Amino acid sequence: MAIRSNHRIIGILAPVDSGKTTLAEALLFEGGALRQKGRGDHRDSFLDTGNMERRRGITIFSKIARLAGHDTSLILLDTPGHQDFGPETERVLAVLDYCILVVNGADGVTAQTRRLWGLLEAYRVPVFLFINKTDQAGVDPDRILNQLRTQLSDHIQEFSGNVTRSEEVSLAWEPLLEEYLKAGQLEPDTIQEAIVRRTLFPCYAGSALKGAGVTQFLEGLFDWTRSRDYPDTFSARVYKISRDETGQRLTHVKVTGGRLRNKSLIGEDKINELRRYTGTGYESVQTAVAGDIVALAGLRSTRAGQVLGEGEEEIEPTVFPVLSYRLRPVNEADRARLTALVKELGEELPDLDVLVDSEGYPLVHIMGEILLEVLLELIRERGDLEVSVDEGSIIYRETITQPVVGIGHFEPLRHYAEVHLLLEPSAAPGIRVQSRLDVSRLAVNRQQQVLYWLRSREHPGVLTGASLSHLSITLVAGRDHDKHTQGGDFREATGRALRQGLLQARALGACRLLEPFYRFRILTAQSFVGRILTDLDRLGAKDLLTQPAEEGMELSGMGPVATLRSYFRELSALTRGEARLSYDIHGYEPCHDEASVVAAAAYDPEQDALAPGGSVFCTGGAGVLVPWDQVAAMAHLEPMILEPAKDSPVATVRQSDSGPIGSEEIDQILSRTFYANANEKKQWKKARKADRVETVRLPRQEARTGPDYLLIDGYNVIHAWPELAELANVNFDAAREKLIEILKDHGGFTAERIEVVFDAWKVTGGSGSQIDDEGVTVVFTRENETADRWIERRSGELARRHPVRVVTSDQAEQMMAAGSGALVFSARRFRQIVTEVRDAAMAEHQRRSGPQIPYRPLQNVLSEENSLKREDK
Repeated sequence: MAIRSNHRIIGILAPVDSGKTTLAEALLFEGGALRQKGRGDHRDSFLDTGNMERRRGITIFSKIARLAGHDTSLILLDTPGHQDFGPETERVLAVLDYCILVVNGADGVTAQTRRLWGLLEAYRVPVFLFINKTDQAGVDPDRILNQLRTQLSDHIQEFSGNVTRSEEVSLAWEPLLEEYLKAGQLEPDTIQEAIVRRTLFPCYAGSALKGAGVTQFLEGLFDWTRSRDYPDTFSARVYKISRDETGQRLTHVKVTGGRLRNKSLIGEDKINELRRYTGTGYESVQTAVAGDIVALAGLRSTRAGQVLGEGEEEIEPTVFPVLSYRLRPVNEADRARLTALVKELGEELPDLDVLVDSEGYPLVHIMGEILLEVLLELIRERGDLEVSVDEGSIIYRETITQPVVGIGHFEPLRHYAEVHLLLEPSAAPGIRVQSRLDVSRLAVNRQQQVLYWLRSREHPGVLTGASLSHLSITLVAGRDHDKHTQGGDFREATGRALRQGLLQARALGACRLLEPFYRFRILTAQSFVGRILTDLDRLGAKDLLTQPAEEGMELSGMGPVATLRSYFRELSALTRGEARLSYDIHGYEPCHDEASVVAAAAYDPEQDALAPGGSVFCTGGAGVLVPWDQVAAMAHLEPMILEPAKDSPVATVRQSDSGPIGSEEIDQILSRTFYANANEKKQWKKARKADRVETVRLPRQEARTGPDYLLIDGYNVIHAWPELAELANVNFDAAREKLIEILKDHGGFTAERIEVVFDAWKVTGGSGSQIDDEGVTVVFTRENETADRWIERRSGELARRHPVRVVTSDQAEQMMAAGSGALVFSARRFRQIVTEVRDAAMAEHQRRSGPQIPYRPLQNVLSEENSLKREDK
């Protein structure tokens, strides 16, 4: 059953110095949440509460405030405006219901305005616009409105007067027009639907500083937004990590499904407190319902962007750091303390990627120098540390320019895996990973191992060793063996397949180095235009455009961060500070000086021991390393053939047979290699040492035969099944007993050996327990052993000889179980399986016994149990 939320989460976005925080203060004042308005430039705003924010007069961290209406509440999220904090803003977009885009009436539509509009379009967020600073001389709201329609969307409509009778508003969406032509007016519900569908963007104008137009705008937010329905299964999205004044770690989430209760378990951690914040104040609550935003205290391993429960997939950010700096403490004895502190700050700043270099110094990847200054201030405030910073370097990326197929094979003695990957260039940043294989060709858990390894880390390219980006990777073929494939074999084969494909592309001249570009806009006097254009051309700028502006000439275009990052200071000196400059990260483009950058890196991809391109084949009884350019000839699966498509530059692929390798075929391979030379050990011992791969010899693995084992994370299932979760609120022991009863029935239908484990790891001195309850083994973990650790260990023990299935919705636990060769189901999917098995078994029983046998579906049984417990209570 869906949950109707009475909260509407509205973000406030704007380019820097547009008056965004001032508008937020004005809305809170008009709505009665504040007695006095503050201002960012006066360092007294309600939302910019940090010392640095007030000193600098800018928003660094997103903040929350709440406004109560008649039957609903608006949750305002104020976001950073400076482009250096773009990732912090982007994380917020994933949790918004609506957004306010503030436009500076004095500046009009800027490059950053267009970038923010593009982000809102990518995240499909409905938008309200507010043209600010209309009280300033020379600001014409109608002219700005025309700019917005021309440069952003022609569906932006002024909302003034009686909107329901506006013919102009009706032109934004066909159903609106039909309604207007029939009735002569528009229904509020239809207008709200058009806004949600992003076919209509209401626009208001006024002055946040003087309060002009703010009341009308606030009324519009209440009138033209609407509540949402959410699923009743728990899920949440993390958008921010912070620490309170005592140093306690807080995880800020939007609940996107069901209910979240205090003291619930999230992975291995328990929520100690649920906080509902507004500004710096908060109230502790016991339950948070879908649609609300809360901060969770007590969680240690969450991260910004993470999805909790069974919600939507994580969203890959589109904004990436482009500069890299190494930090050194002035006192070398503080190196370890500095590294720990910077890692902690990296949790709170999504804009900050933290690594550690080979010498143990923290290496930070950031968007710009403003963020670097903020980081250094935070280090001084929290750690009382003084640090030095190197001059910084550019973060390059690598990609390919034509499709290639990479092959990886890993076959030391008693191991086996082969993976074929199709690598293709992509217009989107990052790496997109998918599989084309049917489960009949390669088991789903094997495919999960391949895809997880590709997604879970950055992969080096072959030109400079920079991370890959703008790349699509598709699993197109793979094989395992039922006796010889171990948990890590596919990880090895996948890495070698990726690297082998990249080395092929390098040999074809199809690798490309990418560098970050700025998109800029310069307003200057006519007398400086010629000199500036000459400089920009020298620095590798492109797409240059000049046009007259009210205050002289406007120059726009884009160029490499490597050259322009220092030129902006020169520009100020050249024009004596009279030029106005705005710039934003455009993204990655082909490097303007690739040859010199590659030469300076002096990177040899074939000597990188951490990213081998060759494959391991079993020859002469030992693992032999085969160079990357000979792997295709020795592969056991026929390599995929790339064929030029007619009338298209994009290649098509011809799929090869990639079915699972059987015992007979592997035995034939082994007989041609190891067993063929069983009586000639001296011959293979003479092989060059460099041709053999040292491996850990594992005991011979027997074929996996019955019985089947089913391992279940009990508390995870109880929290995930709505009926059991409801019963647990009344009596947790009863919910546990009911689950065990259901599992007994299920085991009777399927003949599986069922082991259900419950966390007892926080029981001091607990030694754990294990009892057999009518065919179901009930396990309580010992002290310091969590359920997922128990399942990881147990599945590893059983998977060598038995088919194993694991039931859990914890993503980390799923990956660990899949790595051991187990088949993994979510708790929600397992509920469907239990229901299907029960229905099929009872239908068969009724067919044999006659229609007089009563049958109650599982959902009815659980619902009746809840009713009885509530009556007992």
